[in-house]
Amino acid sequence: MTLAGLLLCAGTAICWASSPLLLREGMKSFSYQEINAVRSLGFLGGSIVVLLTLLGTSATFPTSPFLLGVVFCNVLLGNILGDVAYFAAIKSIGVSRAVAISSAYPLVVTAVSWLWLGEHITLHVLAGTVCIVLGLVFLRMEGHDREQPQAATKGFLLSILAALCWGIGIPISKWLISSAGMDPVTFNFLRALTLVPLTWGIWLSSAKGRREAKNFLSRHDETSRGDNAVSAGKTLALRRLSVVLAGVVGLSLGGVLFTLSLRTAPVSLVTPITATSPFLTALFSFFVLREPTRAVQWAGIAFIVGGSAAIGM
Repeated sequence: MTLAGLLLCAGTAICWASSPLLLREGMKSFSYQEINAVRSLGFLGGSIVVLLTLLGTSATFPTSPFLLGVVFCNVLLGNILGDVAYFAAIKSIGVSRAVAISSAYPLVVTAVSWLWLGEHITLHVLAGTVCIVLGLVFLRMEGHDREQPQAATKGFLLSILAALCWGIGIPISKWLISSAGMDPVTFNFLRALTLVPLTWGIWLSSAKGRREAKNFLSRHDETSRGDNAVSAGKTLALRRLSVVLAGVVGLSLGGVLFTLSLRTAPVSLVTPITATSPFLTALFSFFVLREPTRAVQWAGIAFIVGGSAAIGM
C-alpha cells in the first residue's frame, strides 16, 4: 500500500471515529430512525460541497440504469438494512456485544474480495484482519446483565446480519469504482442522494415517525420529548446540529476518503485499517473525556495496532 493510501485510510478512520462522538448527544433525545434521517441531510450537504470543490462543473454522472441500480442496492444493503439490523441488535443485546459481533465485517470483506474481486489474500493480511477483529471485540467488552436466551439469540443473528450487509456492500463499492469506472466523489454524492429519501421514507412510514417529524419541523422544546435530565443550555437544536455534523464528518468526508482509498489499494487491505476507528474513539474518550478504560480494552488496542501493522507490511 502506498503512503497516499495509508493517509486516506487514516483519514477515514479519524472521520469514522469522530462520528459516534457527535452522535452521542443526539442519541439521548432522538430515535434511531430520526437520527438516520437527520444525519442523511448532513451527508447530502457535505457531499454537495465536496463535489463542487473537487470536481465543480467537470463532474459527470452515470446514465446507465444498471449502475444506478447497483448504487441503490449498495445503499439499501449497507446503509439501510445493515444499519437497521445493527440498531435492532443493540436493542436486543446492548451496544457492547452488538458492536463486537458486527465488527466481524472485515472478515466478510476479505472473503468476498477473494471470491469475487480476485484479490490476493496473504497470510499476514489474514492474520492482521483476525487481530483487528479480536481487538475490536476486546475493546467493546463490558459487563452486562443476564437476558433472556431468545433475546440473546435474536441479537446475535441481527449482529451477524449487519456484518454480512456491511461486508458485502464494501466490495460492491470497490467494484463500482475500479471495474465500473465510477468517480469516487460522484459515487459518494449518489449514495447521499439515494440515502435521503430512503431514510426519510422509513422515518415517516410510522405514526411515531410522523409525530417526531412534526416536532422536528415545529421546533418543540426539550420538555416535549420528556428530556428533563440534560444539563442546562443543551437544546434539541444543538443536538440536531451534532447529528447533522456526524453525517458531514462520518458519511460525507469519511465516505469520500474511503472511496478514494479503494482506488489506491485492494479492499481487503483498506477495510481492516479503516475498521480501527473504535480504537481512536477509545483513545479520545480516555485522554480527553477522561472515561475509564479497563485492562481488557487496552488489550484490544494492542491487537488493533498489531493487526494494522501486519496489514501495512
